[in-house]
Amino acid sequence: MRGKTDAQVAASLKSHTDDFGRLPEGSKQLATEAAKDLDQLLSDIPDATLNSDWAYLVREIRSDLLIPPAQALAELNAVRQSILKAGGARMFMIGSSASQTALQPNVNAILAGLENAPFRQAKYTNARLVEARVRERLHEKEVPLFVGLVNPNTQGGVIINSAPAASYLDADNREMLLDYLATRLYAGAGGHGIFIKTWGAGLAYSNGFRGSPGQGRIGYYAERTPELPQTLRFVIDELKKAKTDPGLVEYAIATAFQQFRSASPYETRGESQASDIADGIPPETVRRFRERLLELRRMPNLSDELFKRMGPAYARILPGYSIKARDVQGGVFFVIGPEQQLAAYEQYLKTVEGPETKLFRVYPRDFWITAE
Repeated sequence: MRGKTDAQVAASLKSHTDDFGRLPEGSKQLATEAAKDLDQLLSDIPDATLNSDWAYLVREIRSDLLIPPAQALAELNAVRQSILKAGGARMFMIGSSASQTALQPNVNAILAGLENAPFRQAKYTNARLVEARVRERLHEKEVPLFVGLVNPNTQGGVIINSAPAASYLDADNREMLLDYLATRLYAGAGGHGIFIKTWGAGLAYSNGFRGSPGQGRIGYYAERTPELPQTLRFVIDELKKAKTDPGLVEYAIATAFQQFRSASPYETRGESQASDIADGIPPETVRRFRERLLELRRMPNLSDELFKRMGPAYARILPGYSIKARDVQGGVFFVIGPEQQLAAYEQYLKTVEGPETKLFRVYPRDFWITAE
């Protein structure tokens, strides 16, 4: 128990240990396993809600134990059956015509095991469940903008920021395509890029700028940072001192096409294309997006245009660069780390975003789908 000595804990638990000693052997095993589960979940809970969350977990364990095994298996099977429907299934096959012909009987056998029923889309609520639990726990009315997941089991920090950007459906939006290309200037694994420079400085391991036309978002990611603000300041300083370099235009074009899986194995590309088609992104849409990027390549003074846009584009995912995060519609600003990391990051945010800025701490318990 938090805040108590070992002797106080032992005294307060004596009645429970006595009750445990009177249990039948089989019940003792169940109680031991339940205690192990509770021990693993203890780090998911902040001190402020320890009593109520602990009581909830105990009630849930008790409720689960009272469900007969036959009922539990039947409910699990019902979930399995609910997804084994031909209408919602996806399948792709890559190989020679001869291989496909040979495999077709096995494919048919797999399909025969699915229920011949149409796909029924799940109905989800628009409620922001995690946000609601965080605000309820903190008694807050403010909508969280900056969020930090507390992970006491690590020393480093993780940054996961993203914002809306050009998608395959924006092929005819010249402004969005130029902004997207601008974010490619210092992406990738080039020697001048943020990944290599940050890694070389020892300020992050896997890191750098990311972008996905399929998802329509750009992002900045860094993990194992010695200190979150230090890494952000380093990245921002590197970008601000960057000089216009016409040679990086070709690099930006190349990294943009790298996002299209062009260097992936044949089978991986085929699987991704199959998923695109199922998601409503046919090859014609992807081709049009690529063609528009290549047309921009011929644009006079493209390097000047991209470097002019680079700062504002990167600022949307780098708090402290120039744009205020609250002005980035659809922006996500998420970090992970122990309290020491989160405290340093919150202080940084107060200096660059405003003294009223809050970093909302979230815990794994905020992601629980509760039955109450």
